[in-house]
Amino acid sequence: ASLNLVNTTMVMDGTNTASGTHAIYFTGNNKLELTNSKLTIKNYKQDALEWDGGTSGYNVLLNNSTFESINNRSGITGTFNFKAIDSNVFVNDSIGNGSNGTNFEFYNSKVKFNNNRSHGLSTSNLIVDNSTIEANKNGGNGIHVNGLLNVTNNSTITILNNECAISSKWSKPGSLLLTSNNEHNIDSTTTLTIKNNYGSGINLVKGSLYIEDEANVTITDNTAYKLELGGGIYVASNTSAYLGNKVSIYNN
Repeated sequence: ASLNLVNTTMVMDGTNTASGTHAIYFTGNNKLELTNSKLTIKNYKQDALEWDGGTSGYNVLLNNSTFESINNRSGITGTFNFKAIDSNVFVNDSIGNGSNGTNFEFYNSKVKFNNNRSHGLSTSNLIVDNSTIEANKNGGNGIHVNGLLNVTNNSTITILNNECAISSKWSKPGSLLLTSNNEHNIDSTTTLTIKNNYGSGINLVKGSLYIEDEANVTITDNTAYKLELGGGIYVASNTSAYLGNKVSIYNN
């Protein structure tokens, strides 16, 4: 099945729905596509976008559009392939995670995962191209990448005031947490600010991280409260991090 919104404004309000109701539930190789449209999903006791746990493709495409999830259990739960082009993606005030396990690609887009009670932007792959991301004031980590992180082309990422309160076999406290055996890259045109979080500024559990020279990276005033591992950057054994010449790490 495919749900296509073209030149459409659509609001789904789950205020009076039963406790087990999701807003949009994907049951296989389904597609949600927005073109010049806005979809707002709010007040569902379950998730805004939810997969059925299978292995088929679950696809979301935004083109010059806005997707907004407000005060749902979670915004996007499952392994979706989510691509936003010239669009806005706002997932705020979730009862649980803002997202959990999706492959995200953001091109020329504005993204906010703020004030979610658990993790903010929790992903498999995260591709950021000429986009702005906020991951602020979440109860868990700001951004958790369990696939590949690649940030390019004048992108700006801010990760502020996250509690980083979750420590389990699936997750460790980290404002920016990297947990896969990949070569993560932040290019020279990126601006990355990680500040005032209660977890490692960057927690590199697996793989490698390359921050290119001239990337404007500031990591400050973070406290590794739960595990006391690297208030600024924690680089685990068998991993490696290259820090470019404009990386500032202080007061952690």
